[in-house]
Amino acid sequence: MENKLACCFLTHNHPAVVREVLDACCRLYDEKGIDIYIYDSSKSSQTEEIVRNIIANGAENLYYVDMRFTRTGDEKVVRMLQGYGFQKHYDYIWNSKDRCYFVGDALNRIVEAAERNEYDVIMAVDEETRWEMFWPPLQDEYEDAALFYSHYGQLATNWECLMRKTETMVDPLDMEFFQMQYGLGADNPFNQGVSLFARLAELDRCKIKIVRSVYDDKMYCTQVGSGWIAHCFEVWIDKWIAANFSLPSVYDPYKMAIIKSQTAQMGLFGSTDTFLILKENGILTYDIYKKYLQEWPLLTDLPVAYIERIATGHFDQMYQMVVEDFLACFEKQEFDKAHAMFYSNRWLKSVFEKEIYETLDLCFRVYKSERREKGVSALFYGITSLQGLLEKMDMLRKVKDSM
Repeated sequence: MENKLACCFLTHNHPAVVREVLDACCRLYDEKGIDIYIYDSSKSSQTEEIVRNIIANGAENLYYVDMRFTRTGDEKVVRMLQGYGFQKHYDYIWNSKDRCYFVGDALNRIVEAAERNEYDVIMAVDEETRWEMFWPPLQDEYEDAALFYSHYGQLATNWECLMRKTETMVDPLDMEFFQMQYGLGADNPFNQGVSLFARLAELDRCKIKIVRSVYDDKMYCTQVGSGWIAHCFEVWIDKWIAANFSLPSVYDPYKMAIIKSQTAQMGLFGSTDTFLILKENGILTYDIYKKYLQEWPLLTDLPVAYIERIATGHFDQMYQMVVEDFLACFEKQEFDKAHAMFYSNRWLKSVFEKEIYETLDLCFRVYKSERREKGVSALFYGITSLQGLLEKMDMLRKVKDSM
């Protein structure tokens, strides 16, 4: 696959991560015909030395791009889209965070899709990262940009595996217009998604390929975590909302749903655990809570009262409200809500005895599986209390032990 695909790892001050990832995937990607570019804005020369040493030892598919003149990773995305640093012309450009790489069947299918050279966009995703109990019927290929946005608008923010066809998605970009119209630039954390969907809307026809990965196909370096927390409100409220509303009107029917589908994830504003961490770190204050008072219902399914109690430091009141609401779900047979509450309040582990908590975890994993496969849960049928569920599980265990 000569000059088909360039994988661009965007890195900043992570030399050990770059070394681990290149040791794992450089030769593998070379075998698949994938060139690797390291877009490095590190303050020290450690990353550069690592990359140049690997090149000197025979890695012919590896290139180093000095980006120390850039201010942000978002600026690196813009420069990459402008073709900065490329030594060849490629059919597809793939930008990625530095700690993620693909192997196995997913990588094979990524390469196969690129070799066909018929898709404007190739996107590899793990559907299990979706937090929703249900999602609409998904397709392997899309020819409708708005439908693609409605299904994948939130996942397109992920810097892992989004590949653009150079001929249709990169070379024709009017960067000056995109900067003026859509706010592309060094301070826009959503350059990837905005440039993607804005360009798709310009095409008379488009073709998008979804490559579904699984846990064993996508690998992560564990030496670094995400640094999103310090600027989460600015990024995931102010800029995320603005980024979606900047997009062309063809996406209007889906914008609010896509905004919430991202922010309501457990790792963002869909969990009291996250708000407790934000409060502990001095990031969530009462002033911040009031600033976004009108936006909270648009961003999360958590009751606003929970957020208010956390912001004001009334944690015990919040804990009591959550426990009471959780137990009420069983009486009302609102089990989708109970499932969401169980996993969006991980501190419940300290409320219930270990055996009970583990039983509930098992029950809700069975519930999720049954709901997705059959639409209803046999395990939760007829349950009207938490005690009733525990007694049913105890009975099922006894039956199993007696067989």
